[in-house]
Amino acid sequence: MIRPSSLFFAFVLLPGVSLAQEPAPTPAVAETAALESPPVFNASEVLPPTLYAGLHHRVRDAAPSDGYLIHFTIDSRYGVFECVGVREVQRRVREIHAIASLVEEKSSSQFVKGVGQSVANPVGAATNVATQPVTTVSRVPHTVGHFFSKAGASAANVVRQPAKKSQKAGQTPYDAGGGSSPSSGVMKLAGIEKSRLAVSRQFGVDPYTDNERLRAEIDRVSKANLAGQLPLKVGSSFVLPGAGAGLLATEMVGVPGTIYEVTPGELAIRDRRTLREMGLENSLVESLMANQAIPISYRHLMVNTLNQLGPVPGRSHFVACLSTCQNYRQAHFLGEMILLLASRHRQVPYASFALHGNLPAGITRDGVLEVAAPVDYVTWTEGVAGFARRNDWGYDFKKRLLLFGSASERAVAAFQQTGWEVATVPQNAAR
Repeated sequence: MIRPSSLFFAFVLLPGVSLAQEPAPTPAVAETAALESPPVFNASEVLPPTLYAGLHHRVRDAAPSDGYLIHFTIDSRYGVFECVGVREVQRRVREIHAIASLVEEKSSSQFVKGVGQSVANPVGAATNVATQPVTTVSRVPHTVGHFFSKAGASAANVVRQPAKKSQKAGQTPYDAGGGSSPSSGVMKLAGIEKSRLAVSRQFGVDPYTDNERLRAEIDRVSKANLAGQLPLKVGSSFVLPGAGAGLLATEMVGVPGTIYEVTPGELAIRDRRTLREMGLENSLVESLMANQAIPISYRHLMVNTLNQLGPVPGRSHFVACLSTCQNYRQAHFLGEMILLLASRHRQVPYASFALHGNLPAGITRDGVLEVAAPVDYVTWTEGVAGFARRNDWGYDFKKRLLLFGSASERAVAAFQQTGWEVATVPQNAAR
């Protein structure tokens, strides 16, 4: 058992990056480097105490990795949550505490009096909490290795495909953008949406979360708020146990505050307008807007981030890549890549951006290709070795891996031996 007790909390605290010393490339050595089996970690030694266990949750100790990310299982009063990566654990723990606060609010005498005991009763409470530790990653098949492989269709082809017409979950009829006066039914729907946004703001959660239990609790409290029976303290902060102070909702969710200010339909109109003002083809804009795998809030964050990059050549490739995401985990991981590259761009502007298969990269003014890797722990597996030895970069770039996480000594050495420079990025660099 590897015990990396300081794995994620001892990054180099520099404004830029810490570059590992690079020996002269000797590809032949890396070709014969022995492959590693992804280790199983102890969650209690990887996660800080407030994430590992709290009043409403506990993370199972056995935490297997897949070569890139560590997989965790959270047991709670409100369900069992399978998480891929430390950052998903952070989101889920915050959501669990928000669920607990919403349930407490829903059980208050004021709520029960206003909407009735039947509505106040908790829904979907977990009663069958598994107790066996996870020893393999087979229970959570979604991973991110495909981003680093040559397999699969290139995202660059998305602009040549017709946009799929699909209404994203949670959108209102306002998204049609026809400009006509909304009907009374639409007005009522807008009222419900605004109530959901107010509740989400107060409890510091993403109003467009994929967490079904959280959505159910938000909806119940929102309906009570809409009926005028449960006044909300809008603007109050949500306190995560162990955090020591209240955090603003946007600080916890990591998305622009505008998600709480306008309905999802209005947000879609803003995102479309921004993308078109960036000069993107309409087919590419609609491909992104129709992708239901990307949470509305995260789509808005990505659109704002790409717009702030400025008119750098290749920016549209990132939009194409986002359009191909098939689930929220892929969207979050790709988004972390883009946020890391955007952070680097703010420090030392890139000359251009590029997309190799489904892998976003930045090209520096001195010709270095930088690939962002928002991983937990890299091991020298067959998949990782295949990525390091890829030869389809277009021309002979000098390559730099921006490592937002950690890696085994063998993986770092093998990357360097295949011609990569490995740079450790501070943990807060993506924000």
